[in-house]
Amino acid sequence: MSTKHIQVICHDHNSVLAASFVHVSESGGELVVKSEMSDPVFAIKSKIFLDILDETTGQSIHVQARLAQAVRQEKQWTYLIRWTACPALLKGLIQAA
Repeated sequence: MSTKHIQVICHDHNSVLAASFVHVSESGGELVVKSEMSDPVFAIKSKIFLDILDETTGQSIHVQARLAQAVRQEKQWTYLIRWTACPALLKGLIQAA
């Protein structure tokens, strides 16, 4: 399974954005968001919700996570998220160290 086939909608009670996974691990992942905004949409340590869709299989899941870090590079934000366990839908994306 490739990360390019995994679409993610991130949201809290106030904001929503579309993102893509660039890395997945047992403890969390990195999401990339194309954005011209100068500040991240979500506050660090805030609880966010991920609606994850595997476009290849049509499977989707709803996951709760925490935003650990947000880094702006050029015209995109990279969000480092943490969860209690990697969702089964994403297990195939975990890269061996």
